[in-house]
Amino acid sequence: MSATLRVLNRGLRIPAVKVGGGFLLLVALMAIVLPLVSPNTYLQTDFNNILRGPSLSGMHLFGTDDLGRDLFVRTMMGIRVTLLVAVVASIVSLVIGVLYGATAGYVGGRT
Repeated sequence: MSATLRVLNRGLRIPAVKVGGGFLLLVALMAIVLPLVSPNTYLQTDFNNILRGPSLSGMHLFGTDDLGRDLFVRTMMGIRVTLLVAVVASIVSLVIGVLYGATAGYVGGRT
């Protein structure tokens, strides 16, 4: 078994990793799927339902804001942006770290 698979297997044995990974996967799937199947869009305004509270029976699960926009859909779109920023920041830091480490190893300096 390769070293990567051993580390991955060891990490997946920890219950907190399973719970955290499952929660992150659930939130990511919700952020992707729910705005697509919602009857409301991100910018759609409903002037008849301005500042409505949360409702399980209505069309606005989290309620509406002062312009009548659905807060649930806007929250899911905000999660999309947050996850995108997190992924891009992780990739950029990975590239910078690998380049820095490779340069330090090649030059022979201490890390």
